Parts: sequence; C-alpha cells; structure tokens
Amino acid sequence: MPYNVVISGCVECAVVSLEAAGQALTFYRALGHKPRLFYSMSIDHLGDEIDDAGKTLREYTSMSAAEFAEYLKRFRKVRYARDHDLDCPTVSASLFNVIGAYKGRERVIAELHYQDGSEQPSDIRVYTHLLRVTQGLMALEDL
Repeated sequence: MPYNVVISGCVECAVVSLEAAGQALTFYRALGHKPRLFYSMSIDHLGDEIDDAGKTLREYTSMSAAEFAEYLKRFRKVRYARDHDLDCPTVSASLFNVIGAYKGRERVIAELHYQDGSEQPSDIRVYTHLLRVTQGLMALEDL
C-alpha cells in the first residue's frame, strides 16, 4: 500500500491509488481533521510527505507580501539577517533570512530575495514544514 493517510501521527488508512487517497483526504477533512499524505513502499517507514497531486512537498512555499505579513503574526521577536554568503553581486541580488521565535525557540521562517536594490522583495520563500506546523498539519517535533 503506497499511500498512507495520517492524522495526528497515526495512520488512518492505506490505499493503493492516488485517487483513493484523494477521496480519503476529502472524507477526513469534511470531518474536521487535518490529514497528511505520505508515499512509501515500506510498511515500516512512511516515506515522503506529498501534496494532494502526488508531488513531494517542496522545501519552500512562495507567498505574497500580504500573506507573509499575516503569517508573521504567529511569531515573536521577528528579525531579519542578511546572508552575505548567498548574496550575488554579479546580478545585484540580496538574500535576507527572516528569523522569529515560535513555541519558545528561534527558527528560520523564510528567505526574502531582493533584486537591484529594490525596497520590496522579488520573492518570499517560506519554509514549508514550519508553515505546516503553524497550520496544525505537522507536529513541532517532526521539524
């Protein structure tokens, strides 16, 4: 059974097709649960978490500035740190890490990419797994 639907760390069901997994996700969401979907060829290990389309979750999720401003409200002591190692002077780009406290510990929340000295980031990339923790889809211990 390659697809496992997991709720609160427990496997609720295992199915053989992505279509059946989608139906299970819809069913559990209608009941008010927050299911996660994993793909695995092993009974002992859940494998990679995948999205509803069957693709492995990306490390980063892009957000708009308005969405990001709302998301930052979940963190305390938010600060920005320039990443000089990843700056690219040949294309006039800069990278800033956004760091904030969540549940008593500082964590890197996102990366902001700036082009050509712009005051607005050209790309806001949020760490997907931390986002899922704040949404209640993933346990903080899983980070």
